[in-house]
Amino acid sequence: MASGQLKCAGSSLYLKKKYGKGYQLTIIKNPNHANELSGKEEKWEEDDADELEKQDFNAKKETTPKLGMDLNDILEGIVKGAVPSATLSSRRGVGTEISFQLPLGESAHFIEMFEKLDDQTRENRIKSYGVSVTTLDEVFLAVA
Repeated sequence: MASGQLKCAGSSLYLKKKYGKGYQLTIIKNPNHANELSGKEEKWEEDDADELEKQDFNAKKETTPKLGMDLNDILEGIVKGAVPSATLSSRRGVGTEISFQLPLGESAHFIEMFEKLDDQTRENRIKSYGVSVTTLDEVFLAVA
């Protein structure tokens, strides 16, 4: 109800599916590695963009790219390599947290992404990660 009018009706599952934004993946980076560069000492330049496109983020070596990518680039490559329709939703904190929106229909591809994020955890680049589904509060805010 909003302004005395019924805006939507249905079960919580139906409402989440219809009005929700899918899953929220939140990654907490290790503060010691939050702004770390891999490969080179300097950050990659625009000229390196073609080379970045050639890198296969689905390969086992994505955690140690040849070009100087910061940890955000590596994590974005892992997430979008497994779930191409994922979108970056925020980078919060002092560079220690990064979040992505993941569509509901792509959950079959999460296993590959989780394995690669586990590798990042073992390499001590990230502290933890978690996935949550849209809450009813978020649905009501979207409908109102």
